[in-house]
Amino acid sequence: QKISLQILGNVIESMDSDLVKEYLEFIKNLVFHRDSDVRKLTLSIFSKQYTNTKDKSIKMLSLSSLMSGLNDKDPLIQQSTTDFLTSSDLLPRDSFDHIKELLTSFHHPDHENTLVSHIPVSLLSTCSKTPGYTKQIFSDPLDQCKFQEQFVNTSWRQQHVTTMLPMFADTLTSQTQTTLASQGSQMTGGVRATQLSSLEFAPTQ
Repeated sequence: QKISLQILGNVIESMDSDLVKEYLEFIKNLVFHRDSDVRKLTLSIFSKQYTNTKDKSIKMLSLSSLMSGLNDKDPLIQQSTTDFLTSSDLLPRDSFDHIKELLTSFHHPDHENTLVSHIPVSLLSTCSKTPGYTKQIFSDPLDQCKFQEQFVNTSWRQQHVTTMLPMFADTLTSQTQTTLASQGSQMTGGVRATQLSSLEFAPTQ
């Protein structure tokens, strides 16, 4: 079977469409063969046909087999099929055009669930091909960094000092700033709850 598939892969390009379709129909069930090498050779033939043919029926037949390859039990075959179906030769890099092409060209009635699972993987693959993908976010490993604690102020006065305080409460702004300054001097690296007893005004609605 392996030798036959290798021979078929070498000569199939010279066959006419009807004969190609006949052979593909004959080998399509080999994508479920127990031997991983047989499955790999079969998927390779379908990959070439999907790329090179203009015959719609052959393209759909090839797509059906490739979708089965996405669920292959061998991780290497699964990954190689994923790489083929996410290659820039088949799909544009622009996210909108990418997903549009996925939903139109890669749709097969018998493999809709597989397509739904493949779409996020395909979209993420476009990110991995951008120039900044391998750029490090941090210059040093996080376990070697020094972290500085920051004071988090939860006072409603500070949060709404310009939008929700009464216009006549001019003294409230300075009073808030004084209170915050005293809180900041007393606390380092902590969070203090709002003191309800110190609220002279209720926020306007």
